Amino acid sequence: MAATQYFKAREVHHAWLRAWGDKEEEKEKRELLGMSGAFFVVMGGYAVDLSNHSGKPWEQRDPLNQTLGEGAAHQNSSSALFPAQDAGLVTTISADGFISLLKNQAIPTRIQDGRLSKSYFDRYTIQDKGKSNNLAKTIVLMQIMWMIVELIGRISAGLPVTLLEAHVAIQIPFAAAAYAFWWWKPLDVDELIFLPLDGDAMQGHDVRTETRFERRGQPFITERTSHSSVIHMIFRVWYDIAVFFGWRAELVSAITAVLNAGLHLIVWNSHFPSPTERLLWRLSAIGVGLFPLLVYLAIRKKGIEPYAIRYFYEARLIGDSLRSQTASFLGGFRRMFQDACYQVDLESKDSTQRDGWPEWMPTWSRFMLLSIFVGGLLSYTLSMVYLIIEAFISLRSLPVGAYSNLQWSNIFPHF
Repeated sequence: MAATQYFKAREVHHAWLRAWGDKEEEKEKRELLGMSGAFFVVMGGYAVDLSNHSGKPWEQRDPLNQTLGEGAAHQNSSSALFPAQDAGLVTTISADGFISLLKNQAIPTRIQDGRLSKSYFDRYTIQDKGKSNNLAKTIVLMQIMWMIVELIGRISAGLPVTLLEAHVAIQIPFAAAAYAFWWWKPLDVDELIFLPLDGDAMQGHDVRTETRFERRGQPFITERTSHSSVIHMIFRVWYDIAVFFGWRAELVSAITAVLNAGLHLIVWNSHFPSPTERLLWRLSAIGVGLFPLLVYLAIRKKGIEPYAIRYFYEARLIGDSLRSQTASFLGGFRRMFQDACYQVDLESKDSTQRDGWPEWMPTWSRFMLLSIFVGGLLSYTLSMVYLIIEAFISLRSLPVGAYSNLQWSNIFPHF
């Protein structure tokens, strides 16, 4: 996920640079956004300001009738950056939508004529709103390096390494890779930045109603602000993962899972509290590598991705009570499974960018492959959960020497 976000952010950043060209007088504007701002876009940090000074929707306001002085005054007001969205709806600008606004010169033109302030895109403002802290990241990396040094020292001295230490050490290379890809990423979207965009820039998007699924990579998504529960956030995350993941990312994920499994199998003969826990660890470690590989082989270029994207997108819009939500989630999942199996055509605007099911493949075999896909995901999740739990519960029975310290480890100050 970190790698896919990085490459999408780089795409946004390159689109920003291309939008301003190579002219020397535009150098300041080219350097505004930076990679931090591009990550902020990918994270959904930009939204559309739904009202102007009179409180009417921006698409009903003719920007040509607004003087540059009035526009500049509006942009420079302290409340213009983060206005209250009291209509119960919020329109988020997706990464593809932001790129589209750059390609059609909607953003550059409005910055040049004063309808948009440069402060909306200043990377320093974005870093403040995203609470990015490179110092904290550096401290974490130093802690990780110290743990690696200490583990190497314990192994060299013949001291045992607990399952928890081994499990944490295995995650270090993956965490380091994620940190590298996310180095310029803000910690979180602490506050949205609202852009006052008119109807022309919005490409006919209606901000007054919830956006229904049309295609992958929708430029603008309007949804209710009341949909802020943990369940809705989970489906938003899964939607982003499904949108950003292509077949290359899926292949890399499968290879990474196999590598993760191999590292967990290194402790094959380590100390375990019981033979049963040793067996479960071995089976779970094998499952961590096997199930993602089966999932990748089962769905590779089968055209089921758009159905998953539609399911996650529609799930994030479901309201009502928890009971109704659960019924809708299950019904939507059944619909996704069935439509993918029969390869039902989606909206005309959708493009799968996949080969689809082979014509010779019967329906029952498609059903089996999709069952492997679902079962593999569940089995992988259970395997990972067990490895995490066992790493902690194994502390009740530690090998001899687990509490022994290296003499030099206390010389250097560390956390």
